Amino acid sequence: MFILPETVPSLLPGPISILELRKVNTEFLPPVLVKLTSMEELERRKEEIDNEHPHLAEETAWVLLDERRRRRKARQIKLRII
Repeated sequence: MFILPETVPSLLPGPISILELRKVNTEFLPPVLVKLTSMEELERRKEEIDNEHPHLAEETAWVLLDERRRRRKARQIKLRII
């Protein structure tokens, strides 16, 4: 089981299983589709997965948290000095 260090903010889900995270990424929320889907739709899909497979709740939360981080980073202004 993967446990995050104490310095990570408390917004993160509990301990996750790498094997279950792989299952979520391959069967339920493939990265390509996650990138193309709106956050509202992803949150709805996460709730569906959590209701059908409660043991994957931490992993689905991790996927959504990572996607929010990726989108926030993509929106940041990138300045180049010429």
